[in-house]
Parts: sequence; structure tokens; C-alpha cells
Amino acid sequence: AIDAAVYIITGKDSSSGDGADDAEMDDDDGDSDDDDFLGDGNQNQGDDVSSKNPILFANEMLRKSGSLPDYSRAYASTLSAILLAYKPHGDGDQRQVASAPCHRCIAYLQKRASSLSGIIDSLCCLSPKASIALSCPESYLVPGLLKVIADLSFGSNLDAASPSVRDEILTSLKTLTSLTHENSVACEQLVRPYNWDNSLP
Repeated sequence: AIDAAVYIITGKDSSSGDGADDAEMDDDDGDSDDDDFLGDGNQNQGDDVSSKNPILFANEMLRKSGSLPDYSRAYASTLSAILLAYKPHGDGDQRQVASAPCHRCIAYLQKRASSLSGIIDSLCCLSPKASIALSCPESYLVPGLLKVIADLSFGSNLDAASPSVRDEILTSLKTLTSLTHENSVACEQLVRPYNWDNSLP
């Protein structure tokens, strides 16, 4: 389902690496202003752009459907799962072997997080309204990204230089940059104090 969403929203086929016809999209951009389509200009011109560019049309319909916060919540829950996967959970000597992180689990979760990050980055690039919807406080995405960056960077039992940890930190930073760009709703959440009880050791 996530791969299908990536293809619809970004125009990129994760199985082949091919994207939408860039030349066609460039031609559409030259014909009219994207801001018009996104509701900042003449509505008739916006409808004309949406009929020519399926990527813009799909993104705008997705925003109007009210489902964008679902993507934020899915990403936030994936980030929480990643932190839990890294966190040792041994319970005495008899479970010492089980305390090691499950690398296959982490690899799956990071692939999921990367796909959701690409979806959110694409949505943020196309409309400021999408950025606001994606960063609603109820989704816990912004604090989730901050927690991943902090815990994976400063967790005492983690090697922040390892490829998997480094990639997850960079992905989270990229998504946080996209969300906070000209978005006061997300920026306000950056300076809020958070009381996290379940941080990594």
C-alpha cells in the first residue's frame, strides 16, 4: 500500500526507479503558475493545471480528502517502532541473547520510514497547506522526528556512525526540514518542551 502511495503521490516507481515524465511536468510548469493550482491564484487556471498534471491533481485531491494526517501518524508510529527496535530489552541473564536489536526488523522499519518520508517530502514541496496538515500536533510527527534524532544521536548504547543509524538520522532531519519550511505550525512544535519517559539508555 505504501509503495502504491509513493507512486501516486511522487510519480516514482520504487520497483523500477523510474519517475513521472519530467519533461511533461516541466512543460506544465511553464504553461501556468503552480500557486494558482494550489489555491493562491485564479481557480480556473488551477483547474486547468490539475487536468494536465496528474501528480498535482492526485496531491491536491489527497489534501482535500483530509487523509494527510493519517500519513503523519503512520510515520510517527514507525519512528516509535524503530526506537523500540533499537532499545535493549533484556530481562536478566536468561534473556541476554534476546536483548540484541533485530537487524531484519530495523531494516524493514527503516524502509517503511524512508517511503513515508518521501511521501511527506513530496507533499510538502507541492503545497504549504499540505505541510500544515501533515504537521498537526495530534499526529505527533514533529516530536517523533525530534526524538529519533536525539535518541539515535546520543543514545549511549548506539553507534551513531553505523550506516543504519546514520541513515535514519539523516532521513528524519530531511523530513523535519521539509515540514518546518515556512510552516509556523511545525516550527512552534520545535520549541515546545517534551517530557519523554521512554528514551534510549
